[in-house]
This record gives sequence, C-alpha cells and structure tokens, in this order.
Amino acid sequence: MDNYFIAQTVNGRISVDVDGRPVGAIGEALKSQGYKIGLVVTTSVFHANPAVWYSHANNRGSQDSIAKQMVLF
Repeated sequence: MDNYFIAQTVNGRISVDVDGRPVGAIGEALKSQGYKIGLVVTTSVFHANPAVWYSHANNRGSQDSIAKQMVLF
C-alpha cells in the first residue's frame, strides 16, 4: 500500500479529493498487493462505508454508479 495516501475530501464524496479526482480506495490498495477481498455489511453495499473499499463517486447518492463499480471490481 505504498502508493496510497490520505487526501482531503468533501462530505458526501467517496474516494475522491476536493477537486473530484479519484484517490486510492482501500480495496484497490489491497487488491494491488494480491489480497482477495470480501465485504460483510449490515447495511446496503452501496452505502458510503462499504463503498469506500471499491468505488469513487462525487456524490454518495450515486448508487447506480457505485453498484456498477462494485460489479466491475
């Protein structure tokens, strides 16, 4: 996970910086290291907390985009 860093963002966004550019999602970092990833949640997998593992969105309400990113992850 050497290439990942903390970036300032805005409330309501998922894994994007203040300018709307994608930053490393947690799952991307682990996947790049060869880890297999599974999520167990008690909410929707499109909710912001699990979505930060695999997606990028300028609006956390963009559930269609988040769902597509999950499938393609």
